Amino acid sequence: MSDQPDLRLSDAERTEAMDALSEHVRTGRLDIDEFGLRSAKVAAARTRADLVPLFADLPAPRPRVLDRPVAPRAGAEDGSRSPAGADHRGGGVVRADPRDVAGAAGADRDRGRPDLAALMEPVEINAGRYYLRQLRGDDLLDDRPALAAAGVSAPEGYVDRRAREWAGDESYSWAIAEPTTGALLGEVVLGADGALEVWTSPEDGTAAREAADAVARFAAGALGLAVRQP
Repeated sequence: MSDQPDLRLSDAERTEAMDALSEHVRTGRLDIDEFGLRSAKVAAARTRADLVPLFADLPAPRPRVLDRPVAPRAGAEDGSRSPAGADHRGGGVVRADPRDVAGAAGADRDRGRPDLAALMEPVEINAGRYYLRQLRGDDLLDDRPALAAAGVSAPEGYVDRRAREWAGDESYSWAIAEPTTGALLGEVVLGADGALEVWTSPEDGTAAREAADAVARFAAGALGLAVRQP
């Protein structure tokens, strides 16, 4: 007998699920496309049962909310590839299911732009040799000195402004980070209209290209959003 499969998820539980998917990318169990798809499903998840198929083919780490047995709803898709194609960093709505994600975006697109923020919380993205994450300005990781060195004016408020823009469905930004140290190398910004901007400091065409490509794949696969590359 399942144990409360329709119990509602908290924001903290969704974040924990995102972190678990990110770890599976780091270990090579999920690829960037699967991460984009699965992470969009996690962001849209409402209940425990919604998470079950997304972790059915993955070992630990798993979100603690799934520690107790939960039966997936009838007809739920697991979002994973066939056994021949499995591999890299968290994420997989099934290819047929972008309608679930892009369909919700499409309703707002009829009003002028997709409501991406309603579909996903800020997510981390594996960009090959680089790591895309939220800009930070806290005791554990502070991007503000690197932003100042890159010529960003008023770096004290820059991180907060980017967070407000995401929450307000204006634009969605990721720090381009060195994967072992987390050091800030640049930033990639996705506009709600699909416009993509990227900068690196010092100028690094490889990092800029790989970051832009990773965000474009995420936007297209998970959100059904056509991206205009810089």
